[in-house]
Amino acid sequence: TLSEKLQTTLVQTSSRIDNLTEQYQKLSHAFESLEDRVGDSDSTTDTLDVRILRLEDKTLELEDRRALDLTVWNFNKQVCNASLVELRRDLIEKIQKVNSSIPNAGLVQ
Repeated sequence: TLSEKLQTTLVQTSSRIDNLTEQYQKLSHAFESLEDRVGDSDSTTDTLDVRILRLEDKTLELEDRRALDLTVWNFNKQVCNASLVELRRDLIEKIQKVNSSIPNAGLVQ
């Protein structure tokens, strides 16, 4: 009869609406979860950006420090070499004075 068919159609339609509502809720929850993940990713990306900037700053500081250390090293090396040359000259002069004051001491040069 018509009322049975109508009742069957109403039950089927209600069941479909319930299924669609359940699917909609699942999709809503999945979408919310996805939004949370995207938000977490954005904050992680921001954190990584900050860390990268810090690393770049520290790298520049280390490069500057290396350049300064190299400059100090070169200066100290030059000063040391100059001191050694001066010391050698002084020693040669003193040896020559000693040699000239002692007869037959011309063996040491």
